[in-house]
This record gives sequence, structure tokens and C-alpha cells, in this order.
Amino acid sequence: MKKLLAFLFLAFCLNTKAQLVYVDVNPDSCTCVTSTSPTSSDSAVTYWDLDHDGIYDFKTEAGTYMSDCMHGSEVATLIPLANNQTAYSSGGILRLNSGDTINNQLMSIDNRLEYFSEFSGWSGFWHNANLNVNGFAGIKFYSGSTLYYGWMQLVVVTTCERASVTVKDYAYSTSLITANEGSTASIQKNKAQQTVSIYPNPAQNNFTIETNNAEKQTLQLFDVTGKQVLTQTINGTTTIDGSKLAEGVYYISISSNAGVVNKKLVIVK
Repeated sequence: MKKLLAFLFLAFCLNTKAQLVYVDVNPDSCTCVTSTSPTSSDSAVTYWDLDHDGIYDFKTEAGTYMSDCMHGSEVATLIPLANNQTAYSSGGILRLNSGDTINNQLMSIDNRLEYFSEFSGWSGFWHNANLNVNGFAGIKFYSGSTLYYGWMQLVVVTTCERASVTVKDYAYSTSLITANEGSTASIQKNKAQQTVSIYPNPAQNNFTIETNNAEKQTLQLFDVTGKQVLTQTINGTTTIDGSKLAEGVYYISISSNAGVVNKKLVIVK
């Protein structure tokens, strides 16, 4: 019996290790700034808690100063936080293509996606004659002691007056994966077939989650700071006790084998 239990536990661990989480950022999230005059400057930042554990893993930043290519600078970056890292080579963060391996040779020495300086000109692997550049950034990050490998699909722009980093989707796994892995047509099809309704919304106390997915799913509720305030298992139609929630805006993440669905909930008192 002990050998059987040990075998089942090992099988469970292997299945868990192979699990891949894919998140479609919908709508796409843009960290965007535009310089409106030769003497203006601006910057923007977006923080990313990829696994929704209440701890930020990365941040995207965009900044611009001066609105002509003879002066100032424009920069677009993906910055790892804590002990997290990005796939890097001399000159900045690598721009990977779909199918490229996310390996364990990741370093966070340089956070540049694309950069312009009046002194040195353009640099970075995401530059392409001032056009929108789409690609995948390889990442690794920690959730407690668990190490995840993953990718973020980005669109990067740095022109003479604009800098932006748009995140389209991302995925991560405890195993080494490839860029764009997890966003296959089959997963997208399953994800599209899953529907989620929340009512009433806005809600005062209790609210109902209704899905067309009969399997067990994990519901997580986050406040606007990214702090997880509630988690529970649901399936089908489930009524949630929101009486202890403060008034405000919350974000709901519902995870299942079909993918992840994100919704917004408003609580009014």
C-alpha cells in the first residue's frame, strides 16, 4: 500500500509539474506615453502579478523626452522584480519567435526592449525602423519557492515622440517551454467556448458566478492593488458571499483546464 501511495503521489507531482497556465490579456494592456513638445517628457509603468499571488513579478515601463530624433531619448523596458529574470543577450532583452525555447540561461543585467539616445542612436533587439515590433520575451519568476518558466507576447514602439509596451498574452510552466506554447488553436477554441456571467454586477453583498463549464474551477478575487481577497472552488452556478468585501472594484480570475477567464466586479454599499 505504501508503494502504491508513493507511486500515486509521484504521478501527481509529475502531472502538476507539466501543467501550463495561459492568460490572454484582454483587452491588450498598453504602457504608453507620447511627447507632445520638444521640451516635454513623460513616463508610464504597469506592474504585472502573473500568477496572482499578490506579489508583482515584472513591470513594463515606457518613457520619452523631447519630440524629435535629434535630441532626448525614448525607452521601452521589461523589468524583472525581486529575483526574477528575462532572456537576455548583449544589447538587451532577446526578441524570440514563436517556437523558440525558453531555457534556463536567463539574466536580468539589461532591461531594454528598445532604446533611443541622441548620443548613441537606436539599440535593442526590438527595434525595426520605428515600426511596431511584435515578439516574445522569455521570462522566469518565482512564486514562493516554485520556479516558473514562461513568455510574454509584446508589441514594442519607440519613435521620435512615442514609446509603448503592449502585453497581448503570456504563459508559464514549471517545465521549460517554448515561446507561444499554450496559445494553440485547441486551447483558444476551448477558451472561447467557456462563458462566464456575473450577476448582479454591481453587487451589494452576495453575487452569482454562472459558467457553462461543468468541471471544477478555481475562482480568485483580487482588489485593485493586486491583493488576493478571496479564493474558492466553483462549478456551474455558484453564489459567492461578498458581504465582507469593501466597496470598490475587484478583478475575478476563473481558471480551469479550458484556460483562464478574467472579469471585473463592482461592489457598492
